[in-house]
Amino acid sequence: MVPKPDGTLRFCNDFRRLNEVSEFDGYPMPRVDELLDRLGRARYISTLDLTKGYWQVPLTKDARAKTAFSTPSGHWQYRTLPFGLHGAPATFQRLMDVLLRPHQAYAAAYLDDVVVHSERWEDHLDRLRRVLMELRRAGLTANPRKCHLALSEAKYLGFQVGRGLIKPQEKKVAAILSAPRPTSKTQVRAFLGLAGYYRCFIPNFSSLAAPLTDLTRKGQPEKVSWGPAAEEAFQQVKTALTSEPVLRAPDFNCPFLLQTDASDTGLGHRAVPSAGR
Repeated sequence: MVPKPDGTLRFCNDFRRLNEVSEFDGYPMPRVDELLDRLGRARYISTLDLTKGYWQVPLTKDARAKTAFSTPSGHWQYRTLPFGLHGAPATFQRLMDVLLRPHQAYAAAYLDDVVVHSERWEDHLDRLRRVLMELRRAGLTANPRKCHLALSEAKYLGFQVGRGLIKPQEKKVAAILSAPRPTSKTQVRAFLGLAGYYRCFIPNFSSLAAPLTDLTRKGQPEKVSWGPAAEEAFQQVKTALTSEPVLRAPDFNCPFLLQTDASDTGLGHRAVPSAGR
């Protein structure tokens, strides 16, 4: 039983042996940056959170027995899709993509996080109604406490978005700033993963974090040798996120000029409006 942020418990099972003999589902997950770009210059944003998303997907009778597990109170099996199966995210994402395909111009989902956006108030009411009706027809339910409707700025997938602006969420940045100095390769990877989620706000992130990345290379000891270069990179990554970085969503009605650059330790690109616009 794993505690959730809202104080409730998440029921988890160890399905590693089942996953070892299960066929892998390679259905792709959405790219977060593309989802953010689709919000564009929306003035109204609604976010919907589906209630215990996986548990809203029924299992076939043949599949139920494969999820069996034992407890002191007896032998049990799931009737709905449980957490822990490596095919669960792909199955649920495919469901949401099919469900929202008629509304893809103004709605998208990353697993159970749904976003609806528009520039005009009248359009937003109509689009939100259409998406909610689609969820109802599919028999899916949302958690009212976690739904936020018609906001000018909304929290979505770890970002603060709205009115064409994209910013990192303050709580997420605070977690990076308060991260202790890593002492193992695992902890270095965890820090790079957390900070790397916001790499779009940190110019030359890969080059800046190179001394930390080097500590995770194959052959390096699990207990890291923390030197001046690693400390400087560690602090610079934190400092880069304290400058209140803000990005603007692209305007796809304009032409773009792509400029690329590379070095021994990193590569990067930036898109700027082309000449004359």
